Amino acid sequence: MVVFLWVYLGVLSVIYDSSLEDLSVYFLSLTGFIGSYIVGESMRKSKDSSIFLKGKNSRRETLTYLIILFWAIIGTFITVTGGDIIGAASYFGALTPFVGAFIIGNSYVGDPDYDESTEEDIDEPHVEQINS
Repeated sequence: MVVFLWVYLGVLSVIYDSSLEDLSVYFLSLTGFIGSYIVGESMRKSKDSSIFLKGKNSRRETLTYLIILFWAIIGTFITVTGGDIIGAASYFGALTPFVGAFIIGNSYVGDPDYDESTEEDIDEPHVEQINS
């Protein structure tokens, strides 16, 4: 999906005579979101269905797709109108630590509505905490 957006905004940038160098900075602003989602999924796989399928959706996936959607809409608008793409890149870059921390933090904490007691944990033995 992101590669499609890369081609789409690149073509749009050429059509509207925008700077491809500035557009590359805009794409870098999306890297943190995608990277945090990949790290989160590699730490703990989502047990929920994809947002494109029926069933309970992963909060991490939903948030990532919402950010990508807003990012694509704003990027399209700025490219067509000749706006400040570097400013938009700064905006999304500044948002990255907050959203990235939520996505990765959610990977550690998990979904409170998901019951993990039915899973077998082969990799890590169950260790009880001793409170003193």
